Amino acid sequence: MKKRALISALLLTVFLNVAAEETPATEAASKPEVIWDASVSLQNQHYLRGMQTGRGLSFEAGANIQLTKGLSAGIWNGTALNSSYKEIDFYLTYSLDGFSVSVLDYYCPREAVFSDEFSDWHEPSTPHLVDVQLTYKLPRVPFSVMVSTMVWGDDLDSENQNQYSTYLELGYHQSVEEMNTSFILGYTPWKSFYHDQAGIVNLEASADYPVIEFSRLSMNINTRFIYNPVRSDIYFGAGLSVKRN
Repeated sequence: MKKRALISALLLTVFLNVAAEETPATEAASKPEVIWDASVSLQNQHYLRGMQTGRGLSFEAGANIQLTKGLSAGIWNGTALNSSYKEIDFYLTYSLDGFSVSVLDYYCPREAVFSDEFSDWHEPSTPHLVDVQLTYKLPRVPFSVMVSTMVWGDDLDSENQNQYSTYLELGYHQSVEEMNTSFILGYTPWKSFYHDQAGIVNLEASADYPVIEFSRLSMNINTRFIYNPVRSDIYFGAGLSVKRN
């Protein structure tokens, strides 16, 4: 486990060092401004990094507030209408020059959403999971690279040791007229939350298209095709969302 933690820490450190080199030593002070966006959607079911996390229609809603030029905070909720899946996420993100660092708390209650479980911050019983993500969007080509590591919480093995589940993702993102498309390859480097061995866990193609636009509101349809090679699972997702930008 120490070796995994060391490798995860090394990956995060490499990203931070590169980000520091890309950052100018001095920057002009910018006036803080508050910008927000929000969305609600209905999906055929919820998926996460090549996995199906719910079975049945999922109602999802989220809001994001930009606190300063580079700092934003948000909340996201997903609930299956048949109660097979419940999740509330809280996150804080700092972005600069194509780099972003995010800390997320995934709260996935085993019982009711509003229960005493929310205040349980003790391993191994906590339903919280803390994830640290580092993302870099290349400046002149539509590619992104992301490293995500679960650093605390409900990510324990059979011996109650933290697995430091890590997910590496390469993404290609392109807009075709008004349709936004993404192609993703996701890999886990060791036995973890994602699979019981290293391998490619997510091959995904997705598209999002606004069918109605009015002022800052839009109604979008989205589709995604997901193939998980290590599990030999295939999924097709679709949904309808209303967004405020």
